[in-house]
Amino acid sequence: MLSRREVRAVAGLIVLVLIGCLWDLWTLWRLGPVAPPDRAPVRERVPHDSLPAPSVPPHAPGGRIDLNRADAAELDRLPGIGPVLASRIVAYRSQIGGFHSPDELLGVRGIGPRLLERILPDLLVEGRPTGSPGTRSDSVQFARP
Repeated sequence: MLSRREVRAVAGLIVLVLIGCLWDLWTLWRLGPVAPPDRAPVRERVPHDSLPAPSVPPHAPGGRIDLNRADAAELDRLPGIGPVLASRIVAYRSQIGGFHSPDELLGVRGIGPRLLERILPDLLVEGRPTGSPGTRSDSVQFARP
């Protein structure tokens, strides 16, 4: 036979389990029906030596990417830049009217000085930023000192 203290402890545990179950049911009800995920094929591990060399964007001299003309897919090829950061760069570019300097990438959330230094050799700012008045030189290239 259980003492009063043990009965209260068991009852408290049962109440906590019920609250957890009700919370899960409420969350599922709030989210609505969830479709089962598609089964993606499992990729085989490929040795690094057998990977193809990264493709170079055709419009950039020397394999550099123009910040004012590159789309998110091209920016995604930069080291340390994934699809999320690439889309943020494109959105920031449209917000500011184009880049005058690669240093303006520091205004993009997720890009800091270390990442900028890593991608700087692959960047190019060509021509006038889209949507900004005034004249500029046709091509401005940036490299590490």
